[in-house]
Amino acid sequence: MLRVNHFIPSILFTLFILCNIHTPASAQIDLHAHLHMKPGMGAMIKGDFNQAPTADRWSDRFQMRASGKSLAELNAPLKPKLIIMSFYGHPYFAYSLSRDGLHFDRRENARNAVEREYQEFKTFIDQHSDHFKIVRNANEARSIIQSGKTAIVLSLEGAWGHLESTEDFNKWVNERGLAIVTPVHLTPDELGGNALMSTIISLANSTFDFIASVWQSRGLCLKTFCKSTEGFSPAGVKLVDELMNRKVWIDFSHANEIEVNSLLPKLEKNNLPLIATHTQLRDFYPVERGLGNAEINYIRKHDGIIGLIPSQQMIPAAMKQAHDEALIAHPEEKDAASAAKGLSCISSLNVFKKTVAYAIATLGAPERVALASDINAPLDGLSPACGDVLKLDESMRDLYLRGYYTYSQWNTLVRFTSPEENWSDRNLEHFLTLWGRVRNDR
Repeated sequence: MLRVNHFIPSILFTLFILCNIHTPASAQIDLHAHLHMKPGMGAMIKGDFNQAPTADRWSDRFQMRASGKSLAELNAPLKPKLIIMSFYGHPYFAYSLSRDGLHFDRRENARNAVEREYQEFKTFIDQHSDHFKIVRNANEARSIIQSGKTAIVLSLEGAWGHLESTEDFNKWVNERGLAIVTPVHLTPDELGGNALMSTIISLANSTFDFIASVWQSRGLCLKTFCKSTEGFSPAGVKLVDELMNRKVWIDFSHANEIEVNSLLPKLEKNNLPLIATHTQLRDFYPVERGLGNAEINYIRKHDGIIGLIPSQQMIPAAMKQAHDEALIAHPEEKDAASAAKGLSCISSLNVFKKTVAYAIATLGAPERVALASDINAPLDGLSPACGDVLKLDESMRDLYLRGYYTYSQWNTLVRFTSPEENWSDRNLEHFLTLWGRVRNDR
């Protein structure tokens, strides 16, 4: 059982109950998926939307773990009923010398990459219209799901370069049905700063902001975690207001604390729920990027939904605690080369399941927590578990032995982490109810 200093007895009891219920569930929703990573991240990603996935083990980070091809080939019971499909273009990595020549423009890199992703995906949807449909509101999503198809909700990570004019807004929101936007993503830009992550990632993507944070805190932030010093710019404030006016849901996933504190009053004023499509609680991912108390308190008071990313990289504090506890129980393993070896059989698959239970207890309702694959992001998956696999069905046995890393395992992962019967049904319906509050469509 995970130990957290502010874990009050009532939450501890709830967590115990949630951790020990083992009932089946089917995958109904993926709160954040990237099937297009090659255009947005360039040469660092191996694989392509129209090819079979290239990843072959849970720790693969820069290999495609899902594609349009693999999604289309999934049997109907394995397909989520609703997928939030996100487009993204990195302002630096999206550049290709063979395609763009010597012309380098950060804004155009990102803009062109996202446009290629959308056009490729739209072609895919048209070719597989019997199975997938882009939806614009909750009522439309319910209708599509009832017809037996998968509802696709369009999302954009990083608005800079894509939503700069009335024409851009009309194209993306009115014509294409863009429903969710993360204003700023991995890199600070003209719209504002972004939530800082680990030292290495922050130095690579948010160099000057990270250095400013270290300078401002006189280096003290390095002992805990550093926070961005840049909130939304005037252009960023204008963007957020326009998105809200057009009933587009603001995704808090990469918002830094300054931006969170500016967004929450806007949400409260308009009686809107909070969404963080792909995140992890800061207790387990102890950086600014982790979901903080301000967001947690808002969800408990005004409702909302979060998607937890199934990646070992997103739960370092939980993994360290599990490792320390295992060594106390099995001191003979202290010289083991890996935390995942030996009698303790430490598995991020099992640790992640506990973080799901903890998030549910923290946010106060099972339906407020879902899973978000963030599939194809340069993250690892979840390491294998152990136990008597002979008693498990084939899909669960595969998950235990290989760990999680492919989209074909999504349904099984949801079933593995499910805290109660019909959990996946509940968080799908909760998402649709909250989305209805945002759009008010009849």
